[in-house]
Amino acid sequence: MARKKKQELNIVALDLGGVSAYAVNMPGGPTTGRWDVTRKGKARRPERLARFMAELDLQLMLMGDIDAVIYERPFARGAAATRALWGYAGIVEALAHARGAAVLDLTPGQIKKWATGDARATKEDMLVAAKKMGYLGDNEHEADAYCLMKYADAMAVKGKRKWLTD
Repeated sequence: MARKKKQELNIVALDLGGVSAYAVNMPGGPTTGRWDVTRKGKARRPERLARFMAELDLQLMLMGDIDAVIYERPFARGAAATRALWGYAGIVEALAHARGAAVLDLTPGQIKKWATGDARATKEDMLVAAKKMGYLGDNEHEADAYCLMKYADAMAVKGKRKWLTD
């Protein structure tokens, strides 16, 4: 992969869940958004996974040329939620690979520690941290994605680009 200048690095950050959020660092500036794959109903896991895959595939296509995708690694929230989140993670990695983008995942504690200085930070702490970094919204999922995007951008600027070439 050819080395790009900081402003040319296109990073997509994802906060995975029934309501998933993204932050993307594109040439026009950072953008955030979210989508709900549960559709406020009792959809079965395969249906939710299919909805997630279709929506993420569409979002990535609309985002164009992507260098890297970063997401928060799923952690135990109960068997059903954990299984679904790991399914989402697999879909993220497959779709990123299909587009030639590098993938990085961080534990919740790693991103919280980086963003707030506290690995056990609350959702409110993360929202405050994201706003200090330039996030303009008020959604906790988007705030997490925004912090992930800023982390990936900071690592690229510091020259810690190994994950961009793995």
